[in-house]
Amino acid sequence: MQLHRKGEGFTLIELLVVIAIIAILAAILFPVFAQAREKARQADCISNQKQILLAIMMYSQDYDEMYAMLGDGAPHWDGNINSDDQYFSIENALDPYIKAGVPWGPTNRSTIWTCPDDGVPRDDCDGSPDIGTGWATSYAFSRYDPNNPIAAFGVFGGPWWGYQGALSDASVGAPGDTVIMWEEFGADLYSRFMAGTRYNNADVANPAWPVWPNYFTIGDLCGDGYNWEYALGGHNGLTTFGFADGHVKALQHTSLMHVNSNGHWNGLAPNMMAYEGQYHNE
Repeated sequence: MQLHRKGEGFTLIELLVVIAIIAILAAILFPVFAQAREKARQADCISNQKQILLAIMMYSQDYDEMYAMLGDGAPHWDGNINSDDQYFSIENALDPYIKAGVPWGPTNRSTIWTCPDDGVPRDDCDGSPDIGTGWATSYAFSRYDPNNPIAAFGVFGGPWWGYQGALSDASVGAPGDTVIMWEEFGADLYSRFMAGTRYNNADVANPAWPVWPNYFTIGDLCGDGYNWEYALGGHNGLTTFGFADGHVKALQHTSLMHVNSNGHWNGLAPNMMAYEGQYHNE
């Protein structure tokens, strides 16, 4: 005679305990996975910036040790969204060393000019966002204007509304501590127009500037229903910055310099964007 043992299942209490344990583990591990994913995106962004910095150095070698201009001449606005550029900006000057492709057509986020986290739509006022913009440019550059105190300490000249002259490599007193580029996401930063810069260099260190995924808007400038968005790039709360010697580092953006209540640099050391060595800790 065979004896058959009655099968025993889980009790309701045991099932609830297992579900609770799984939920606790998920609550612990999901943020870890999210941080790991963000760390991988940050690594991609750092790699992009290093390649752009290398192109800047190669450009300088070919042009008498001078930094590139942020732009040349004035933009010409047109509706030829799939056939021409509207402005010769720094991304065009560096493209012989990068080969990112044609700077027109629909928004392209697959080049080294785009941070993987940059989800801000680009808008050229051609009917709707992400039409006729070319590559999304996620990286911005310090501006040099000796006639304007809020931009007198960057290194790149221009664009058309700025000072028409850039600094030389030799002018940078502490290249290993001098920030010349950073992550910046914005609606009007794309290759068919131009890469980013600031009228006031101190904006980059201003606590009022949001770090992605936070952003601010300046309204629907094209009348196409999209409120233009802007933010400093961010990975787990840190922005990646490119230095004059070619290295890249993730920092709190507010650590670059002291910003006064007017949003301007207070003129005191340290200022990690200043080309003059006296404002650095090196």
